[in-house]
Amino acid sequence: MKYAHSMTCITPLVGTGLAGYARENTSHGIYDDLYLQALLLDDEKGGILILISADLAGFEKEFADRLRRWISKKKPELSMASIIFSATHTHCGPATIRLIDSVGKMNPDYMSFLEKRIKETITKILSSELKKGVLFAGIGRCTLGMNRRFIVRDKDGQISDVLMSPNPNGSVDHSLPVLQVKGKDEEIIVLNYACHPTTRGGYNISGDYPAAAARVIRASSYKTRHAMFLQGAAADIRVPCMTEDGKSFRVGDSNDVLEYGNIIAKSVETTLKNKMKKITASFASSRSSFVLPYSDQKPTGIDTASDDYHKTVSYRAHNERHGMEMEVTAWQISKDCVVLAMSGEICHVSGKLAKKMSGTRFPFFIAYANGLPGYIPTDKILEEGGYEADQSMIPFGHPFLLKSGIDDMLELNIRKALDLLK
Repeated sequence: MKYAHSMTCITPLVGTGLAGYARENTSHGIYDDLYLQALLLDDEKGGILILISADLAGFEKEFADRLRRWISKKKPELSMASIIFSATHTHCGPATIRLIDSVGKMNPDYMSFLEKRIKETITKILSSELKKGVLFAGIGRCTLGMNRRFIVRDKDGQISDVLMSPNPNGSVDHSLPVLQVKGKDEEIIVLNYACHPTTRGGYNISGDYPAAAARVIRASSYKTRHAMFLQGAAADIRVPCMTEDGKSFRVGDSNDVLEYGNIIAKSVETTLKNKMKKITASFASSRSSFVLPYSDQKPTGIDTASDDYHKTVSYRAHNERHGMEMEVTAWQISKDCVVLAMSGEICHVSGKLAKKMSGTRFPFFIAYANGLPGYIPTDKILEEGGYEADQSMIPFGHPFLLKSGIDDMLELNIRKALDLLK
């Protein structure tokens, strides 16, 4: 197996608007730099894959598709299915997805800068001499994530409200898959975990805990080491940054970021020491595109009268008339390791199902990949209500809620992508 890796800074200018939370469209300073990384893997049997990971909220589908086509033209052996654009989903990075203005306005200058940086990075790894490497995979465990859907029931046991509050008894995904590329003088650590990077509020640019974890992992070896964080199905899971009574989430600070980054890094180090197995590179890739249809029900609970909301809704209504455009990308890394990547903010139950469906010893599931159209609730969440089912449609400017039948649609297209690998 051969590989190439490149890393470049993509920190925006101070003053660039940040994506996530309702706040003014500006940034006041830099807590830490943001990075884009690209990893090319070549199994030396004709299979080539490119993985891009960025400290960003996400990518618009049209942006990712255009760049995937550009990469395919530069290297025809690479199909669009062989390229994954993933984002850590930090809420303290620039707006790179289409949102209503109050939660992030895309800056055209930054988007041009980002595209230039991506093209430079890809050109570099495509033109560089590939290095010999060996692949290892393992599944670790991390308990950082906290379920953020607190169900309130009345005296008859019926749901009366769904709050975005800590739910320590709610399910999460503790799985932490790790892929290790060992070269002669360096190693690349690719880690995959499901937990919203929403530690920090405020106006400072930051990669949040994924960036902190990557820094610790890079520094924990005498070898040259790189760390790529792949965000999992984190739509309903977030960091346990809570008030003292444990009943509400609070805005964290730099100490919280470092604490959570260290928790992830420690879990990765334990996995690297105790759970890694050598795997034989044998690559294949596939993808399945589909649309999750809208219902006729409009979102509720948030004022939708603003001009910027209507501008975004008009765009969605014109370009996405029938629903959310989705994609599942599947990679076979070896007979024991499969990577599934899906656009959108995916709930953890769907991510766990996808990993189970892979039928492999070392399954990875990446959300926020090759597009971020919005939240993708499960049918159960759609029925229960709450932010993920209803209000989450507002920031993305969707005119309607999604129709039930989501679970079957996701399962069908995951299965289709997996079958195409065979």
